[in-house]
Amino acid sequence: MVILILILLFVLYFLVKKYMAEKERLESLHIENADLLKICQTLIERIEKTLPTAKKRLEIMRERIPKEQFLYLQKLLKTAESNLPSSKDCISGLIDHQTNWRWKKAGIVSGGIKIMLELLKCDSQFSEAIDRKITELNEAEKNSQKLLTELPKLIESVEKELRHPDVSGEAKDYLEKAKADFEKSKIMVRDIKSSWLTIFAGLSEIMTIVSTAREKGVLDINNAELAKAVGPLSLLRTNS
Repeated sequence: MVILILILLFVLYFLVKKYMAEKERLESLHIENADLLKICQTLIERIEKTLPTAKKRLEIMRERIPKEQFLYLQKLLKTAESNLPSSKDCISGLIDHQTNWRWKKAGIVSGGIKIMLELLKCDSQFSEAIDRKITELNEAEKNSQKLLTELPKLIESVEKELRHPDVSGEAKDYLEKAKADFEKSKIMVRDIKSSWLTIFAGLSEIMTIVSTAREKGVLDINNAELAKAVGPLSLLRTNS
């Protein structure tokens, strides 16, 4: 009987210790859940607050960015807007569980919060994505204006270099293509529907073509000079 009682006391001690450890863990989790629920509420408030402004900003950009980029941003915004009511209901339900059951259902509440945090972080991306696109658009316009000023001077300079008699037709063809593309870009600039992102991409490509023309011209001249230098040396070797 003594041994049996000791065994029962040991089992009881083990169970109580296990229960207290679990309770301590859940109480700690309960406190953590409260902080995370506040973060969820902040994200919801941010989404709710930024939606109207984001719609207006996106509409202003409609004609200034490529269509596929506009549709992508619009999809992000609409997804966040459609998810908002259900997200608010879920968070409200989790807060009720947090308040009514306290630490006893902290594990269930924690699982729900993790899911909601991931969803809300995804849904809140539309505002940052629109901000990034506006910044990118402004940078593209600024850099395009710079290239529109610099490219004519660069083209003129390279054109003079390519007048060398040893420059091949291939190098000159590159330059002619760059000049033709630049004229097209200037037409795009005058079109209010053109995107600065597209214009900047085109001007950057023209810059690359002009550089290629210059490099090809320099290579042609160097090869010609080398051939002239090697010619007499070959004759000397033949005579010797």
